[in-house]
Amino acid sequence: MTEPVPLSDAEKAAKRGRAMLAQRLAIELEEILGMEFESLQKQDLERFEQLQGRKTDLLTELTGLCPSTEELQSNPDWQGLLVALTTFVVSA
Repeated sequence: MTEPVPLSDAEKAAKRGRAMLAQRLAIELEEILGMEFESLQKQDLERFEQLQGRKTDLLTELTGLCPSTEELQSNPDWQGLLVALTTFVVSA
């Protein structure tokens, strides 16, 4: 069995950067979801619909950035994203 090739410092930095970006996007998604909720409470459907495009974009970006479930759960670089996602799922 071949041993995995260690990542270069640049590759490690790029992975950390992706994890940090994903965390920022998750926080923005949480804000969008909060605005959606407020819009629904106020029955402001126009505002609600305006938020849909950005929410869809955020979900697409997050999907493209996230690694496999195993790496997401085991790599410490991704813990910030897990915390951000858990926070708004629990508070919902």
